[in-house]
Amino acid sequence: MPQKSFRWIIALLILIIVMFFIQYRKEALIKEKSLAGQSNAKLPRIQLRDWRGQAIDIANLKQQVLYIHFIDPRFDYDREFFIKAYREWKDQPIRFLLFSNDPEKIVEKYPELNDKVNIFDTDIEKMRKILGSDKDFSFCYLYDDDRKYYFRTQTFTPYEYLMRYEMKKLIKKEYFRVEEFFGKQKNLRQMNRLKEIMELIPQNKRKFIILGFLTSFCESCTEGTLLREIKRLHGLGVAEAGMLFFETLTPSDVENFKTQMDVKFPVTLARGELLSEWKRFIDVYSPVELATIIVIASGDGEIVRVYYRGCDCFDRFFKYLKEMKTKEEKWP
Repeated sequence: MPQKSFRWIIALLILIIVMFFIQYRKEALIKEKSLAGQSNAKLPRIQLRDWRGQAIDIANLKQQVLYIHFIDPRFDYDREFFIKAYREWKDQPIRFLLFSNDPEKIVEKYPELNDKVNIFDTDIEKMRKILGSDKDFSFCYLYDDDRKYYFRTQTFTPYEYLMRYEMKKLIKKEYFRVEEFFGKQKNLRQMNRLKEIMELIPQNKRKFIILGFLTSFCESCTEGTLLREIKRLHGLGVAEAGMLFFETLTPSDVENFKTQMDVKFPVTLARGELLSEWKRFIDVYSPVELATIIVIASGDGEIVRVYYRGCDCFDRFFKYLKEMKTKEEKWP
């Protein structure tokens, strides 16, 4: 009897494991089929009906960007995020698809909405599953004019911070190019606006220069990783380094930063023409896009490589630093 019971227990455990695997695989397949965050994932042919009864076939929305927003009209930030995007881009080839459980409130609040806006109150869960979202409201997606996934964000973040920039890139093909900042000049030491920081960085032809332009700093973010790598190279004696901060800090803040982060190389604040130009770029583009720029130059200041957020190339930067550490006798 105990032996039979033991067999039943084993069989039951096997059954549980099999059922768990089936459920796991089912969830994995659902996840694989969802579109959220998949590069170039394309919206399937979806037929929806908005709250006024108008039938919409996503496949027929061609040659226009799709702005898909799961919006809760009770929240000011959610409404303001949408209306800012709408007012700026309503005259462009774009379609706004809003999913809300209270469409009347949105229409009442914004009677200016034109026929480029469709509001859905019955297909919310259907669309959420298609996109693979685990959130209820307060998030939105961008799809390009071929219905391919482009960008997603939550609306807790102000529209101007990142979404506006992504829409400019997608709709008007406007985006920050680091060449705009450096112009035709290819030598850091010959740029008047960098004179203050470059005078603090010793000239040494046997070493290369790493110069960081930062709007803000987060120790656990990309900036923190970059700083640790730069400190390591500086400590190995193969690089001279410096950092410029563009956010509103005081000289004492800079000194505190150097002390807390144990930074031995020059750190200073941007001033004058350099700061004015940087602010102009932030107004035109996005503070996130300009948050971090890393320049690698020869010992006499000749620019060799530039890494920044818009190029999505920080992984190449880390790989490059690793190569530099293993081949210290060689630089770019």
